[in-house]
Parts: sequence; C-alpha cells; structure tokens
Amino acid sequence: MNNNSIIKSLMYVQTVDNLPHNDIDSLIKVIKRDLKPVRYALAKHDKDVDDNGNPVKDHIHLALELNDRCRLNSVAKILNDEPEYIFPCNSFDDILPYLIHSTDNTSHKYYYSPYGVIANFNYPNALSRGINKKKRNRTNLRNR
Repeated sequence: MNNNSIIKSLMYVQTVDNLPHNDIDSLIKVIKRDLKPVRYALAKHDKDVDDNGNPVKDHIHLALELNDRCRLNSVAKILNDEPEYIFPCNSFDDILPYLIHSTDNTSHKYYYSPYGVIANFNYPNALSRGINKKKRNRTNLRNR
C-alpha cells in the first residue's frame, strides 16, 4: 500500500503493549482532538487465539470515518505510529461488523459484545441497521 494514499475511512490495528499513547483513553483523546472524526468505534480484542489455539496479544481495532480525505502518512503521524498499522477502507459502515467478529470471514473467531465497543455514536444500532440493510439488498437481488 502506498503511504501517500488518500483515505477517508480506515481501520487502525495495534497491540495494547505497543500503543503509542499511555492507554486507550489517551488514544481516544488524541483522535477526538487532532483527527476530529465524524465517527469512531474502538474494540479491544483480549480473547483472540491463533490457528493453534494459543492466545494472541491483546490488541485494538479502531474504525475511523474522517470529515475530509487525508493522507495515510498524516494519520500515522497524528497517531504517532507507523503507516503499516493503518488500513484504508471503502466504507466505514462495512468495517463495523469486523470490530466484534460479526462477519462471514470471522465467524470462527471469538464474538465480542457490541456493547463493549467504545464509539461516539450508537454502535449497536448502527451495526443492526447495517446488517438489516445487507439482508434487504440480498433479498432484492434474489427477487430480480
């Protein structure tokens, strides 16, 4: 991925031990103050295991929807982290289910409660609306 990519929605992933801020609360303060996102949602994954059943390091997944497009490098600089931990996304709403492992590709992983997600909007309602919208779209496609 090009570090100069221009992004509006993204996922930031980092182990808790390697967060460039003191803790999750400090990270959220930086995000609110410096990135001023339209929406953000953060999930701490502390029950994930690898393919052999061994625990993986606690980590966070942070979904961000920014007001304006900006360069990936600029976001990395604000987060005080490397661009390799930031992943551009086509749609903010499409990445919301991944935060709790509620996608077809993550159904084998630990399911996190939507009520444990830290967000500046009603995450459980947004997740439910998104799932219902996808179901309606699938039904509409089948009925054509």
